[in-house]
Amino acid sequence: NIYSDTMYDGFGSVVRQYEPYRSTQGTYTETTYDALGRPVSIASSSDGATTRMGYILNQAYVRDPAGKWRRNTTDALGRLTEVKEDVLVNGSSVNPIPGYSNPSGTDLSTTYTYNARDSLLTVTQGSQTRTFAYDSLGRLTSAANPENGTTTYTYRDNGNLYTKTDAGSVVVTSGWDELNRIKAKGYSGGVATPAVTYCYDGNTSGACTGAPSGSPGNLTMVSNSNSVTRYTGYDLLRRVTGSSQKIGT
Repeated sequence: NIYSDTMYDGFGSVVRQYEPYRSTQGTYTETTYDALGRPVSIASSSDGATTRMGYILNQAYVRDPAGKWRRNTTDALGRLTEVKEDVLVNGSSVNPIPGYSNPSGTDLSTTYTYNARDSLLTVTQGSQTRTFAYDSLGRLTSAANPENGTTTYTYRDNGNLYTKTDAGSVVVTSGWDELNRIKAKGYSGGVATPAVTYCYDGNTSGACTGAPSGSPGNLTMVSNSNSVTRYTGYDLLRRVTGSSQKIGT
């Protein structure tokens, strides 16, 4: 048998979590909290490595065991609006973590904005900004980033993803069955990529010819013109217990 013990304080917060063990308790992680129930330190018993936290209004400061600092800022709705890595903490004013400072911090900032539905709109770091757009149902319709341009998305009426188009005009088109399971992917534009077929439930006809039979509710085969993978067995938790793959024709 393998055991794992957890200890709580009177407020239901975890104060000690032991690593899994067989016969004797070993190393553990210990957490302490402030009067508001917020964690202020997390320490490992194995090497004493400690992560420390401190709070000023809507800002949470974190100092990891290596001495690296981070500050997370949230808005009135609890949404993360800024992360500052290597944040400057000179210790000359209010110190969020008593006894520690970071006077040479470089204040590398990443900021986040949201729409009225709490969907992420922008992520900005330095001069680089990633932007996101959504439809009236809150589904992502475009994502633009400095590395590889803009990717757009369209959807079926039932919410399933229909097309994904990248900045190079490569389009991935997805098909779904009546149970909202992916059944096909087609590719157009860019480097030629063979279409992919997905088979379920022991179906062995049409595009699913050669798929294993007698496996209701499970994925049984994934194939394209270059390869085929067959899933030949599942346990009671629907985890794959057997599979085979063939490359080439």
